[in-house]
Amino acid sequence: MPQQYKSVFISYRINAAAMGARAVYQSLAMHGYDVFVDVERLTLGQFEDQLLKQITSRAHFILILSPGTLERCQEPNDWVLRELEKAISTDRNIVPLFMNNFDIQDIDAYLPQVIAEKVKRLQGVRVPYDYFDAAMDRLRRNLEAPISVILEEVTPSQAKFAQHAQAEFETKTQMGSIRLDAEWHYQQAISKTQTGDHEGSIHSYSHAISLNPEYAEAYRDRGVSYLKLDQYENALHDVNQAIKLNANDYRAFRSRGYIFNILGRYHDAIHDLTMALRINPDDAKSLYHLGIAHYHNQDHEKALANYDAALLLSPDAATFYNRGLVFHHMSRYVDAIDNYGQALGLDPHHTDALYNRAAAYSNVGEYDDALMDYTTLIHLKPDDPNIYTQRGYTHYNMGNYAAAITDYDVALSFDPNHDFAKKNRQLAILKRDAR
Repeated sequence: MPQQYKSVFISYRINAAAMGARAVYQSLAMHGYDVFVDVERLTLGQFEDQLLKQITSRAHFILILSPGTLERCQEPNDWVLRELEKAISTDRNIVPLFMNNFDIQDIDAYLPQVIAEKVKRLQGVRVPYDYFDAAMDRLRRNLEAPISVILEEVTPSQAKFAQHAQAEFETKTQMGSIRLDAEWHYQQAISKTQTGDHEGSIHSYSHAISLNPEYAEAYRDRGVSYLKLDQYENALHDVNQAIKLNANDYRAFRSRGYIFNILGRYHDAIHDLTMALRINPDDAKSLYHLGIAHYHNQDHEKALANYDAALLLSPDAATFYNRGLVFHHMSRYVDAIDNYGQALGLDPHHTDALYNRAAAYSNVGEYDDALMDYTTLIHLKPDDPNIYTQRGYTHYNMGNYAAAITDYDVALSFDPNHDFAKKNRQLAILKRDAR
C-alpha cells in the first residue's frame, strides 16, 4: 500500500470513547499509519477549517461508536456529525468501530436519515473488550483493501496543525487518565454483564463511578444490574442519577419506566417511557414496556397501538404474546389465539403462550386444540399441577369425565390442597356416575 494511503482520521466523542480512541490510535501508529485524532477543544473558531482539511488529506475515516457517541448529533453544528458529513461528501473510506455494546438503533435515532442510511451500509468492525487485538487485525485488513480516493496536498500549516493536535491528544488523554481508568472499569462491567455476573458488574460500575462521579452511563447500567438482582430501590436510585446527569438518554428513561412497571407505578412508567420515545421514537423496547403500562392501566386500545408499533420495528415473541393478552382480556379470542401462535412461531417453548392459547381455544369451544396445547405443556412442565387441572377441566367440558378424573388425580398428587382440582374432581365423579 502506498504510504499516503496509510493515513487515518479518527472521529470519536471524548466523553464516550476516549480510551477506545487512544487504543486504536496507538495500534495503528505502531503499524506505520499516519493517524490524526480529533480533540474537541481544537474544533473551535480558527481551527475549524484546518480540522476538516485533515479529513480530506487522509484516505481513511474511522468513526468510533460507543454508547453516547451520537446523542449530540441532533444539536446544531455538532462536530462528530460535521466530520462524518465531510468524510461522506469527499468519499473517504469510512469504517465504523462498534465499541462498548453500542446500540445500532442509535444510528437511526440520532443521525439525519440520509446519513443514517449511508452509515448502516458501511462495513463496520465490532471491537469486543476481550478481543481488541483481533479486532484491530480486522480493521487493518479493511484499511489495506484497494481504494480510490483523492487526497488533498498537506500544506506546512496543516502538518503543523496535525502535530499540535497529536500532542494535544496525548496530553489530554494522559491528564485524563482517571477518566480513562473509569472507562476501563466500565468496559469490564459490560463484559461481566454479558456473562450474567451482575454482582461483579456492579462492583466494576461502582469503581468506574468512584473515579468519575459524572459517569451517567455507568449509573444507568449499574441500575440495570441492580434490576437483574431485584434490588429495585438501588436500581431506581442509579437510574435517577443517570437522568440527572444526562436528560437526553432514552435508555435511562426506558429503564426507569421498566422499574416503575415492576413496582406497579404505571402512571410514572407511562411518563418515562413516553419521554424515552420523544428522544428516540423508534425504540421498540420502550414501545413494548409502554404497552405493558397501558395494559395494566386498563387502557387496552393504547396498549395495542404500542404493541403494533413495536412489532413493526422488531417482531419478537414477547410482544406478540403481550398483544395476545390484551386481545384475550378484550374477549377477542381469535385475535388472541393468532398472536399466541405468532409468539410460539418465534419461541416454540414459550409456555405462557401455550397456556393462554389453550385457554383461548377453550373460550371458543375448540377443545381438541386446547387439549393439544395442554399436552404439549405437560411435556415441557411435567410437574405443574395447574396444567393437569386445566386439561382435566377441558376433558370435563368435552364430557370425558374419566380422563378428567385422571388429570385431577395427577394434579392432587403434586398439590393435595389444590381446591379447584378437588372440587372439579368431585363434579366429574358425579357426572360419570350419573351416566
